[in-house]
Amino acid sequence: MAASAVLCLWGGRDVFSAIQIGVDEHYEVTKGILYASGLGPYGAAWNDQPPLHTAILGWWFWACGPSIGVARALGIGFGCSMLAACWVLVRCRAGTLAAFVAATTLLLSPQVLELGVSVMLEVPAIGTALWALWPVLRWQERAGGRLVQGAGRWWLVLSGAILGVALQIKLTAALVAPALAVEILIGTAGPRVFAGPPGQCASQARPAAYLLPRARAAARSLAAWGGGLAGSYLLLALCLGHVPLEVLKASHFSAGTMAHGRDFAFSALILLDHTEGHCGGGAALLLIAWRREWRRMAFPLVLLLTAGLVHWQHRPWWAYYYLHFAVPLAWLSGYAVATLLDLAWERAPKGLIRPPFAALGCAAAASLLLALLGGYGGERFWCAMQRIRLLPRVATDPLVAKMREYAPGTRWAYARDTIYPFHARVLVIPELAVLPLKRFWSGQITEEEIWETVRRYRPEQMLLGTEPISEPFKEFVESGYRLVYQDAQRSLYVAKTLVKE
Repeated sequence: MAASAVLCLWGGRDVFSAIQIGVDEHYEVTKGILYASGLGPYGAAWNDQPPLHTAILGWWFWACGPSIGVARALGIGFGCSMLAACWVLVRCRAGTLAAFVAATTLLLSPQVLELGVSVMLEVPAIGTALWALWPVLRWQERAGGRLVQGAGRWWLVLSGAILGVALQIKLTAALVAPALAVEILIGTAGPRVFAGPPGQCASQARPAAYLLPRARAAARSLAAWGGGLAGSYLLLALCLGHVPLEVLKASHFSAGTMAHGRDFAFSALILLDHTEGHCGGGAALLLIAWRREWRRMAFPLVLLLTAGLVHWQHRPWWAYYYLHFAVPLAWLSGYAVATLLDLAWERAPKGLIRPPFAALGCAAAASLLLALLGGYGGERFWCAMQRIRLLPRVATDPLVAKMREYAPGTRWAYARDTIYPFHARVLVIPELAVLPLKRFWSGQITEEEIWETVRRYRPEQMLLGTEPISEPFKEFVESGYRLVYQDAQRSLYVAKTLVKE
């Protein structure tokens, strides 16, 4: 909601008219327009991602027309959904003030604004996965410490189904699964009801009578949640298709990908770019330890730990993965500010007997966190909006205009920068629509195979970059195509049959 208001009041036109904002937008819009044209996500086109986002974008293009404004409207919708999930969940656990600070911190975190207005997979996947916590919270409220049977577990089935949908957008949504599982275990653990001598809880007084039913309840609850997850994931895979296992394995786990991925490793220095988030997270950890609120803050803590462990080992690391840290840090920052202000109010002197040192200290700490958020986060937000404003525009770009000039006679185009054929309303060769680095690293395609495919299709337009081409293909280009546009980064060749002498 906050993001959409800011964009509409200030930068909306810039967002909807920029040629490309997110680094992988060209892949997603290209897959979407191919899907809208009747090509499945795993037919001729290569794709190592789940199909749901491609299908949604393809249906959106079919209904509203294939333009970047239409695609980014969908992306902004997913971005607002993620912010709304942050607001709702934090409010349930820490109150309205914490929710406001958390949602603001998330919006101002590194990479989040650009991702939230781009046509990319990370925000839709993580944002949808966050919503899987809401049914768990409702189930915990219904349980109230009791072993809920029957209909109460349908909330867990719903949670699993939502996570299954998120996984069908992108598999990185699995990062949220451990935190959800911990919340379910907390829900079945029940309150620490005292039934024995003072200082002894029920689990200490009657361990067998207490632990056995809870263990069975935890197993049933996790089974219901897992059943909902598996059911929704498999149903969508049956309806839309699924990633071929050999493609998935080669792209992410092949020796070539792992070897090249070492050059794109996660570094803790990246965390220094988010000063306010880490100060808020550090303050939250101290407060949680002091107040012993591990159970209430289990979700963001487990999510932060999971992201740290996964990215410490996983290769390659891409900048947009920082969203996995931004979400739990925003939650913890909201909790820290709200808790410090609550402590300041509680410890404020009611008369002139006690000095207000504790209250002033808590208020000063909360004010410092808010000042860091306004300073670092505000500057980051301003710089992000300025970068978007300075991007080339679709309507004034000469390359887009030139490709549109020859679009009526074009059936296929070849380009590494597939965003330009998209803006020109020209389809790219399906087999070459998605050419990320990991496809080359894993040996799933080579430059020779690319040129052989181009020869077979004989596209009417070819947008070539500065990369060298082999001599046989150079002859193929010179014999059948004419150079009609060139700048420092790209050269556009058009079939001679389309060029008027």
